[in-house]
Amino acid sequence: MGFRLFLAAVACLGLAAAPVQAAQRVQIVDLVGEFDAVIDRTASLPPTEQAVALRERFATLLPGFYDAARLGQDKAAYDARLAREMNGYRQFAKPKAAAVRDRFNRMIQPAVSDFERTVGPLPEGSKAYLVISMGEFDGATRTLPQVGQVLLFGADMIAKYHGDSDARAFVQHELFHVYHGQRFEGCEQVWCSLWQEGLATYVAARLNPRASDAELLLTIPEPIRPSLDKHKVEAVCAVLERLDSTRDDQALFSFKRLSPNLPPRFGYLVGAWVAEDLGKRHSLPALAEMKGKPLRSAIEQSLKSMADCSRAARTP
Repeated sequence: MGFRLFLAAVACLGLAAAPVQAAQRVQIVDLVGEFDAVIDRTASLPPTEQAVALRERFATLLPGFYDAARLGQDKAAYDARLAREMNGYRQFAKPKAAAVRDRFNRMIQPAVSDFERTVGPLPEGSKAYLVISMGEFDGATRTLPQVGQVLLFGADMIAKYHGDSDARAFVQHELFHVYHGQRFEGCEQVWCSLWQEGLATYVAARLNPRASDAELLLTIPEPIRPSLDKHKVEAVCAVLERLDSTRDDQALFSFKRLSPNLPPRFGYLVGAWVAEDLGKRHSLPALAEMKGKPLRSAIEQSLKSMADCSRAARTP
């Protein structure tokens, strides 16, 4: 994961879409209804024609999103996959996505207001889109033709990963990436990803003190905390010795496994521990302003305070 700032999308986008909700400085463009309309209208068409119809309808609503080129895939293969996904959505996922849409649209304005009141203002004129991602993401930024970088929420994968939750903590995690992206440029080293993802997780937990680990995305693909409670020293030392690595990012923040004891994505929780530690001395807005060598040093010192890695067995 590691998201960057998205800027305001082209103003004409979304005019033909479902009603746009203004939540403080963020506009949410709900495109689930438009997707469902295409699904219903094309049910009797051959699969390839269904895919073409979807792409043509979204050519002005969200240009380039349902496009093989964006994913670097063969057009014919992508269209076949898209048709399969559309059929699966029609048969199984449509009611769940509709429920997500309803909860999301009721939740988003209070969530943004709470975020801006507690953390700070989001970029003026920002847009985010609620879409059907066809299994690609629950939340992500993507670069699209004519639009640039945009924040996207996938109602289909929110239904899969968040169940009946209103996904407020997750959404505020993503909003923090937008806010933080204005202040922290990031880097290729592990310490930058640790800070970006760990701080976003910590902020989501602070804004939602009753949120479960599942709501904080700390249980995908398996619960992270139970393993790290047993193997905290190994986890902290594994991160510490890789702070400046440019090769181990995926081992800490993806579904890959670094060792038998450390679950996939364990870097999110270790990063949240670091942010919590630094949060004892700094406010949320102040944490978001930290950067550069002082931040790198603070992260290292925080990790060293959690474990004596000089005696710990090193992770392969």
